[in-house]
Amino acid sequence: MADNAIVMKNITDDINIPKSFGYLLKYIEENSEQYEAPYERAWKTVSSLNDLSPSILNSYFDYEEPDFDYYPELNYNIPFELVPFSYTGIDGMNYSWIVHAPELDFEEYPCVLYNPYDQKVKWIGDNSDQAIVSILFGLPDDWKKINIDAKIKSSKNQKKIELLKSLNIDIQKYYQYFVNKNDFDVHLKIPHNWRYEKTSDGIGVLAKKEFFGNYENHSSDIDSCLELSRTALNEEYPASALVFLKSIWYDSPFNLEIIELMEKAYEQLGRSFQINRMKLWKTKHLL
Repeated sequence: MADNAIVMKNITDDINIPKSFGYLLKYIEENSEQYEAPYERAWKTVSSLNDLSPSILNSYFDYEEPDFDYYPELNYNIPFELVPFSYTGIDGMNYSWIVHAPELDFEEYPCVLYNPYDQKVKWIGDNSDQAIVSILFGLPDDWKKINIDAKIKSSKNQKKIELLKSLNIDIQKYYQYFVNKNDFDVHLKIPHNWRYEKTSDGIGVLAKKEFFGNYENHSSDIDSCLELSRTALNEEYPASALVFLKSIWYDSPFNLEIIELMEKAYEQLGRSFQINRMKLWKTKHLL
């Protein structure tokens, strides 16, 4: 990549948009004519199945999108750590960055496919480059079945190959990485004195160690999780509270007590990104 990296802010969610995805947006803007589509449709044309999210269109292209009622991330029960950048067009299914801890101000994030009806993420890359390859050529856990040489030589894939070359993405390198992986869970680089706990949605909770308490394994019973989360918040262990709450939110997404406790957990963690997202979501569904 060039040194003059594209630095953008997602207006809706206020995070750093990864540089490689910025190059992708710049590429489809400059080459939209060859796809016989305006820039906001060029990605769907080259990827064959995906729409860019309204917030991405607005943050990069100054696209005049409908009001926030239109945003799919607010119309479906999409976890508040996910920032969708592309949609499949099927019931809110989306490709997203996981922003566990916006206060770390990362330039890249793990990438996942999320189906609101499965209630669990599917890993598609450690970063946006890997995610772009996955979206164009298939999910990583299927790559052992792929004849990569045939894919590269296929005439129907030449626009995709041209796109990857323009982004300096080496498909052969990622092919080797994907086929040699033993698991396809989300893995993080955990900062010193931080801790990560897995959750049933595959996203998990990342926070400073001081925000986790030592609690016994718990059931997914809603009453016991609510009691544990209240205790954790009173003891100022918001990360543990969030672990408990995430285990019951998917089955009861409109439970006002769960939402209020999640909001308190994010407040104690100082995560305005998730708080602002929750406020929009609550305006849509609960107020």
